[in-house]
Amino acid sequence: FLFLIKHLLILREQIAPFDIDFAVTEKTLDFTMMINSFSQLLRGQTSVLSFNNYNTLLNFVWHAAPRIIDSYLDSKKDLEKEFKSACESFIAYITRATVGGLAELLSRVRAWDVWSRL
Repeated sequence: FLFLIKHLLILREQIAPFDIDFAVTEKTLDFTMMINSFSQLLRGQTSVLSFNNYNTLLNFVWHAAPRIIDSYLDSKKDLEKEFKSACESFIAYITRATVGGLAELLSRVRAWDVWSRL
């Protein structure tokens, strides 16, 4: 944990002097609707030539176009989130390591106290 925290701090200190926007908008194509429409077309669940709402060919043409998905990625926020997570994991680990034995000792003392009163 300390290795990760140290290097995340170094990285944060190195990018801090630069007042640059580290956010990027990434565009991707989603072909899931196209795949689903194509599989329905191949399965032939309904008639290809029918002129109603369940026309497989019409459904394929209508839904086959891929969707464009915009993803906003902010490297600075991702770095801060990773740093916070590493610090919280380290704190939890150290707390368990130091207080874990104390909690076990307290439970034994309580059990002995209850037993001695009988």
